[in-house]
Amino acid sequence: LAHPKYIRNLINQTEYVTKPFTRSDLLLPGSTWTSSVIGKISSWIKLDTSCQKTNKNNELVLYQEMDWAMHLSLSGILFPTLYPNFNNYMRCLNGRAQKLMFGEIWVPFPLSYHDIENEKEDSWCWWNEIRTFCEYNNKINPVLELCKEVPSDDILDRWLGEPLRAVIIPISIFVMNKNGYPVLSERYEELLRKLFRIRTCQYILRGRSRYKKSGYSSYRLYLNHLYTNSPPLSQQEQFEIPYYDYIQTPLQPLMDNLGSQTYEVFERDPVKYRLYEEAIYAALSDRVDQIIKEGLCLMVVGSGRGPLIRASLRAAAQVEVDINKKYQENFNALEEGSNNNNDDEVKEYIDIIGNVKRLKIYGVEKNPNAVVTLLNLKQSLGWKDQVEIISCDMRSWNPPELADILVSELLGSFGDNELSPECLDGAQRLLKKAENSISIPSSYTSYIAPVAAHKVWNSLNIGGFDIKKFEMSYVVKLFSFNPIDQCQSVFTFHHPNYPENNQQIDNNRYVSLSFTASITETIHGCIGYFDATLYKDIHMSIYPPTFSEGQFSWFPIYFPIQTPIKVQKGEEITLDFWRVVDKQLNRVWYEWFIKSQHVTLPVHNPSGRSHWIGL
Repeated sequence: LAHPKYIRNLINQTEYVTKPFTRSDLLLPGSTWTSSVIGKISSWIKLDTSCQKTNKNNELVLYQEMDWAMHLSLSGILFPTLYPNFNNYMRCLNGRAQKLMFGEIWVPFPLSYHDIENEKEDSWCWWNEIRTFCEYNNKINPVLELCKEVPSDDILDRWLGEPLRAVIIPISIFVMNKNGYPVLSERYEELLRKLFRIRTCQYILRGRSRYKKSGYSSYRLYLNHLYTNSPPLSQQEQFEIPYYDYIQTPLQPLMDNLGSQTYEVFERDPVKYRLYEEAIYAALSDRVDQIIKEGLCLMVVGSGRGPLIRASLRAAAQVEVDINKKYQENFNALEEGSNNNNDDEVKEYIDIIGNVKRLKIYGVEKNPNAVVTLLNLKQSLGWKDQVEIISCDMRSWNPPELADILVSELLGSFGDNELSPECLDGAQRLLKKAENSISIPSSYTSYIAPVAAHKVWNSLNIGGFDIKKFEMSYVVKLFSFNPIDQCQSVFTFHHPNYPENNQQIDNNRYVSLSFTASITETIHGCIGYFDATLYKDIHMSIYPPTFSEGQFSWFPIYFPIQTPIKVQKGEEITLDFWRVVDKQLNRVWYEWFIKSQHVTLPVHNPSGRSHWIGL
């Protein structure tokens, strides 16, 4: 913003009013200043010296350059590197951020532990102190400055969980290859490939080029080569990019009817319905004798626009093929030696093949708009009498016959958060009460872990603190985050759920979990997942260790906390979690309570005061 060697004294301003302190804004069009220029505050400015007069003058210089940056409408303003004892630095930083109408303030932090006046301090702790001092102002964000030493993966992952705006790459960390071109070490190449996934991150070369003729072009060409040769994004990643760190309120399909576009997004999932089809096929294959002799009834409860009905029909068609293969050899042998003695066997085989089509499917759906689609599909795809469409809530329908297999897709990001237990408990009366009655899914377990997620937490803090925002759960594809510890299981539900001695089903749950911080971090809430068993060994999961690769129907669930908690490496964290069912109010809600060894937060969402799910 000003010449880096132009050290000026503004306490006596009359000495300088006759000449400009920097170049004119007419050098570039306004749109170019905004879109293509990042302002750099003079690096000689130090705000925490022992001389009060120097501090005062440097404050005035800082404000002068900041005012000029705001005049130019720059999108980013890069502050000087921190020095020890930076309280006044933070005060000035916060004060100017309050007045900033456009753009952001970027604060550089060295990646190494001991890059600041040889003092062994974790630079991430400096960043954490600044954001806490400045009340998580979303206009203040970190810039990572690389150095010769590459820290451990834990340190790198912690920075990758922060809202990085830029990476400063010093020329000094480049080495020359055998052809005389600049390259980086393999560790730094690996780090940059991770950083390239942050689409909003910019890259700044700092230092004097070693090439007089080509200048910085050799460095830029190398970085461009590194970027273009990074692994391409998968189809799933391309789908997820617009949703990175974007919070959404979970669906309430019992209370609200889903729209056509919501159904369409879910139906694009290439994995979910393949897994359901495999599970239905496995269940039907185990019932071949029953299909042949008695026929079989399958009910899809919560049919939506019919993807599970179509999956069931495809699975049934495959079972029919299997039965044909099984009997084809015997049938051919019977035909070759056909006489009066084996005519009865031929007829028996034909009868067997005919009975395979006695699979009856009921599609139960409460959304009248989705029922319109189902009825049209029945006509256009020729389902005829094999499929019956029922426009009714599964919990109140009186069926003409009971089902052998009950299929549903009522799972939420936390397994039970869209009230799958209540729905299936109410619908299990549609099943034949037998030991071999089948529910798909048959069980599901939720998992949870404390997490650092500055960007997502801060998005809830925009516009001022509102306790209701921090007592709700959100569906979010976390990108800039760092787990504090490994996930632990929370609640498990099984279906069908027949309590002992005909007791009343109780879906209230409570669990107390203990975690240990794997690194010094700040907790911004908890991240949740689920793992579902569809049938026997066929699983469908968003839980990272068992994730169903390629599926994108569910993003993780995020439970925020009102106040972030800093924890030290090895510190114990306690999380208490409740699932509360109030049948009088027809509501279900979660409550959560978290504490570290030094900080105890209040319970979140007591009595469902901020958020609940309607039965």
